[in-house]
Amino acid sequence: MIPIYDDSNYHELLNQVDDEGIARMYGSVPRDWAKQPFGSSGVPFGDKYAIIDRSEWGDRLREQEKEKATLSDLIDHLKIPPYDQNGTNFCWAAGACMALTIARARANLPYIDLSFASIAAPINRYRNQGGWTANAIEYIKDHGVLPASQWPHNYYRNDNYEDKSLRAENKIFEFIDVIDQNMDREERFDAVVSAGFYGFSCAVSFNFWGHAVASLGLAKAGRDWGHMIYNSWGGGYGENGKGILAGSKRSPDNCEAIRVSSQ
Repeated sequence: MIPIYDDSNYHELLNQVDDEGIARMYGSVPRDWAKQPFGSSGVPFGDKYAIIDRSEWGDRLREQEKEKATLSDLIDHLKIPPYDQNGTNFCWAAGACMALTIARARANLPYIDLSFASIAAPINRYRNQGGWTANAIEYIKDHGVLPASQWPHNYYRNDNYEDKSLRAENKIFEFIDVIDQNMDREERFDAVVSAGFYGFSCAVSFNFWGHAVASLGLAKAGRDWGHMIYNSWGGGYGENGKGILAGSKRSPDNCEAIRVSSQ
């Protein structure tokens, strides 16, 4: 069963350890809005898309579930494994890479094990430091990302061979900046759910958690709506990497929505 975390038990997400008693890593820092203002990298969401009213959510989700077309279904069908950031502070890059992986799957492109370290390491000058998802998405848009066969996961030293032509093969077709820093909590949740229904794949981050993940969109959480996520703590977290955030914890502080071309 996919675990649900809300205002009563969200502390279970903090200071987590794995099955061997090793502390799980986080690494998401609040976005520097002065350095990267809303809409400076991606198109502002409201410029192209309208918020989908909550009265439509139930019918839309039921239709997806009927057709086995939710992102959770897609991940299960294609057997896309969760990342394991394993000793790095690179969740923000892992969330971005998983969003790109899901976007590729939605475009019927073959699965590639994308290396989140090939983004985080050059951004952070080859240091094991945190960052924010918009920075990672912008880097992918401009430079692409390498497969893990070229740049191993969790490797951040500056002595790694890379084939820039392979990096350029894995770029983003469309990048939407979804959340404005002036949005309130419910507006943020409405925006990320709407982006998912429009067919985008999203990287999201949560300041209360200091963590970033890939969004799997709307989910039921008891009698209320929740936000399903795909984590970067390996298959031992939640249900093979999946969890649901509910209550005030369901609303991310950052959301970058992406699509890729099927060509």
